[in-house]
Amino acid sequence: MGFNGWQHDGRMPGSAAMLVRLDNGLEMAITVNKEYSERDFFHELGYVLHHIGNNYDWWDDDEDLFQSLCENPC
Repeated sequence: MGFNGWQHDGRMPGSAAMLVRLDNGLEMAITVNKEYSERDFFHELGYVLHHIGNNYDWWDDDEDLFQSLCENPC
């Protein structure tokens, strides 16, 4: 696809999934509750995920987003 990193997609009856790992260290996974067998779906999804991931500097910090959910240290 011409993007940095790699991706892998697959499907099972009734579902589809994609994993993406970019060279900047960001990893993403998406699962949908519908089976898509067309290659265009995975191509377009990969395109969107790569563009989101390559512009992720606005969440690039070491803050624990789940710490506020814990009463005691997690």
